Amino acid sequence: MAGIKNIVNYSPSRSDPLFRAFLKGEISENQFWKKTLPGYNIGFLKSAVRELFIVKSPEIPDIVKKLKENNYKVGLLSDHAKEWAEYTEEKFRLKSLFDSCVYSCDVGAVKFSHGKDNNDSLMFETIENKLEVAPDECVFIDDSAKNLKTAEKRGMKTIKFENSEQLIRDLRGLQTLI
Repeated sequence: MAGIKNIVNYSPSRSDPLFRAFLKGEISENQFWKKTLPGYNIGFLKSAVRELFIVKSPEIPDIVKKLKENNYKVGLLSDHAKEWAEYTEEKFRLKSLFDSCVYSCDVGAVKFSHGKDNNDSLMFETIENKLEVAPDECVFIDDSAKNLKTAEKRGMKTIKFENSEQLIRDLRGLQTLI
């Protein structure tokens, strides 16, 4: 039981170089777990982490669909390791919901650089190119203030996500048709 409690309390920092390497696709999930929690059963760790992948706000797919019905392009920008991106795609079918999905593991960069890399704009540039939009035409929604700062530096409007009702209010405040 003590081992399970340690795993539940384990939360890697996005400034941790090993975790960043994992998110950027530089190392595999097996390599990450072997180096991070040596001696633990990797299959158990993978399974435990995947149990945490849930839809925080079940209304989000309906909000995305409504935006698309009103001719907005909607993309997903996510700091996800390769194996996690594959799992979430299989479970949630995100690529069928969004016009484009960009994962950190696919571009070798994360949304916020923590001062350690100079490529924190790469994910944003990638989604802009895929959606064929300019930064000032974008509204970036995220639950992390740090990620919002990177988007703001690029010229995007931003919304800090708290819950679905607040998101809809904030989108309407930007004159977004929803």
